[in-house]
Amino acid sequence: MTYQEYIAGPPLDDNVKCFWILDRIYSNDKNYETVLPDSYFELIINLGDPYYIIVDNCRIILPKCFLLGLLTKPYLLYCDGQVNLIAARLYPWGAKQFFGNKIKNINDSYLDTALFIADIEFANQSENEELAIFSEKLLTEIIKSQFKKTTVQAATQLLYQNKGVFKIGELAILLFTNSRSLQQNFQEEYGISAKLFAKNFRFDNIKKTLSQNPQTNLKDLAYDYGYTDQAHFAKDFRSFANMTPTEFCNRVKARQ
Repeated sequence: MTYQEYIAGPPLDDNVKCFWILDRIYSNDKNYETVLPDSYFELIINLGDPYYIIVDNCRIILPKCFLLGLLTKPYLLYCDGQVNLIAARLYPWGAKQFFGNKIKNINDSYLDTALFIADIEFANQSENEELAIFSEKLLTEIIKSQFKKTTVQAATQLLYQNKGVFKIGELAILLFTNSRSLQQNFQEEYGISAKLFAKNFRFDNIKKTLSQNPQTNLKDLAYDYGYTDQAHFAKDFRSFANMTPTEFCNRVKARQ
């Protein structure tokens, strides 16, 4: 398996967290990828064998290019062969920039974006050339539609800067609005409430910390992220990962 991240660089870095590539061959005994929640949208182009998902025991083949929405639970992608992915990890406002209100309806799901790349060709290109083509496409879309900062974008950026540790009421005051309006605006822009987004982003940071150091003191970690008790911390973690923080740490340790 080959996985590599690349810095987007200006001016794309306002909307794109990073680019990444993945080459992986799936085996019969493990023909799936478990994607855990984070606070980004993933615009994925698959130049290899297709991914598929299972819905009500039915196999649904994913398109060559798709946008994976904000996740609130683990998401399983299956493949019976080899994938060759080139992707962009988008901030929520970046996804909004490129795909508008369509992103509201794809939480824990995906959007077919095959038309987004219909006018570009990746055949017989090196990885660097593929990334250059992809970057140019995204930059062209930004130039077509100048993105105006909104209250929701400002709120989202503050949440990123503070690792999701922000009470929505305090956030609303900073942005000269009220909690109700901020919650409604978040729902309209991203299809997810500001409160749930903040929880999502906190989970993403906690997950990364525990992945890097499963020996981390969970009580101290919970306190650092604004939790007043372990039960609340464990409940939120389980809602995103289907396991407790302790179980997650044990799995990380088992892989080391």
